[in-house]
Amino acid sequence: MGQQYALEFKETIVKRMLSPQNEYIPTLSRETGIPVDTLYTWRTKYRSPWRSAHHNRPVGPAML
Repeated sequence: MGQQYALEFKETIVKRMLSPQNEYIPTLSRETGIPVDTLYTWRTKYRSPWRSAHHNRPVGPAML
């Protein structure tokens, strides 16, 4: 299995991919060493409709 990352770290990276920062994912991948596909997966999971509307955190098991 690949590298394990803390939820807080994943959230920090995903927020850099979203507005208003909108960092370019391939650049972020080079900077962090995290594969592009992994970053896209994190972003997709972060945008999941299962997220809590009140806390902007995953509902149930960690989604990221």
